[in-house]
Amino acid sequence: MERKNFYFKMIVLSLLGALVIVGGFPQEGSAQKKFWKIGTAGSGGTFYYLGSGIANVVTKYVKEVKLTPEATGGGIENLRRMYQKNLELALITPSDMNVVLKDGTGKPDRICFLSGAHDSVLHLVARKDTGYKTAKDFYHKGVKVGIGEPGSAVQTVNIAGLKVFGLTVKDVEAHPISQAECAEAIKDKVIEGYMGGSGVPLAAVSNVTQSIDAVILPFTEDEIKRFQVDFPYFYGFTIPAKVYRGQDKPVFTAGYPSLLMVRADLETDLVAKVLKAIYEHPDEIGQVHPAGKDIYIRSAFKGADYTYSLGFRFHPGAIKHLKEQKKWDTKYE
Repeated sequence: MERKNFYFKMIVLSLLGALVIVGGFPQEGSAQKKFWKIGTAGSGGTFYYLGSGIANVVTKYVKEVKLTPEATGGGIENLRRMYQKNLELALITPSDMNVVLKDGTGKPDRICFLSGAHDSVLHLVARKDTGYKTAKDFYHKGVKVGIGEPGSAVQTVNIAGLKVFGLTVKDVEAHPISQAECAEAIKDKVIEGYMGGSGVPLAAVSNVTQSIDAVILPFTEDEIKRFQVDFPYFYGFTIPAKVYRGQDKPVFTAGYPSLLMVRADLETDLVAKVLKAIYEHPDEIGQVHPAGKDIYIRSAFKGADYTYSLGFRFHPGAIKHLKEQKKWDTKYE
């Protein structure tokens, strides 16, 4: 009897073990969760926080995808890594596309446009004790300026800002460091100022203005037009008063669209679900950074004309979702 009980127990344990094995490993043909990454930028910039908000929403509402934010050098690096299939999604600016097209490190055959995003806004911030009142005051030979890290959109716009005033990197004391590092360098008096670019409020600028007396310097309409010679997608933008400590008046500066890009080889239906989740939950993205509230279906075509002029097309998944919502514009076909 004891032997029979022993064999019975062994059979039961064997069956339980088989069930554990079957349940513990994916079976052939079962749905696999996709582990995707979204390229952002360095800490201190809006992309860094916005990418985290987008990742949270996608992971929460698209059951097939776990999206993880990845800190990078910025949009240029994001496009290059996307082209190499090391990222699935990325936040970029229009100038980043020009760079990778020129050097061949990112092409439209592997990268698609997913959506327009928030307004990126230039913030030329300087120590108040420098006495600078305008952008024209700031930009002069020998100025100690942070220009953003190599491979970032921040560096691209800083070099453009120098050009607007007839300067090059060789004419100034340029510090090629990230936005977060620029903030610390201003506080430590290593540099006099820097021009950051991203959504309002910009974390690195908030860091500076909360720590020391600082000013955000305005541009003129004519100076914005000079930006547009090389960057036709720039436009005038006014930072409202009291966004930052000590900023009692509105500041006129330049804005430009941020863009959300996606790998061309990703599944149409899955990309459509990802975009749907983003568009339907801007308030949740906005809890991480206020700029997230600007990413909804009305921002779909922000920056699309310029993107298309460079050969980048909407991903079929984006087209699918926009058609389902009766928002597709046939001029982009």
